[in-house]
Amino acid sequence: MEPALSTPFRPPPVCVMGWLSGNPRLGFRAAGSTVHQGLNAGKYLIGIGDTASVVRYAWLESLKAQQQSLDSPGASPATGSLPTIQGVAASGTYGSKKAAALAAETAAIGDTRSDIKNSGKHNEYGGWVLSKDGKYTYTLPVTFGQDGHFYPSNVTVPSGYGAVASFHTHPDSGSWGEGFSEGDVNWANQNRMNIYVGMSYSGNVRVYVPGVTKYNGFNGVTGDLIGNVP
Repeated sequence: MEPALSTPFRPPPVCVMGWLSGNPRLGFRAAGSTVHQGLNAGKYLIGIGDTASVVRYAWLESLKAQQQSLDSPGASPATGSLPTIQGVAASGTYGSKKAAALAAETAAIGDTRSDIKNSGKHNEYGGWVLSKDGKYTYTLPVTFGQDGHFYPSNVTVPSGYGAVASFHTHPDSGSWGEGFSEGDVNWANQNRMNIYVGMSYSGNVRVYVPGVTKYNGFNGVTGDLIGNVP
């Protein structure tokens, strides 16, 4: 679904459109793409002529991808049906949700960085923050092999535990991946659950709390900073 346009839109040159669509780090290729990648990456396209059209194109493509992602949260046209991955609880326990989330993101960022270093793949890792008997832990980080989306609903919650938050990473190789995407915020609000994200580039770990954390728009960074993974 494309947003209605009040003024005519002239697409950028075909060569530019091809370059954008084929660059996985800019996030326009698959339905799992997120709006923040499109807009923030667009700010760096200053070397291309007709920059306004390029950024507008990035915005439209990201919106279409985001709408597809919201309409079909369990699958992506680029990958077909996604598998359900069995969640496995980590062995450590923590006294607070925040402490468990920081431990989860430390593990997930480590896995993300390892993939980038060893195979050049920028995969998002994530899972659930769990509670049981007044203590907290997390599911060991898993990946669906995608660089622009993570699907917490496709990770099972281990028997005997309750899911109290989700966590994932942003594997972007630059600062444009900092903070939560529009899709992340929508997920948290719709599920009325905290969401955590760790950035492989900066090491920052942020939380979005529905009804509490301020949404700073497409050109800002959304998410309250709670820690850093060196």
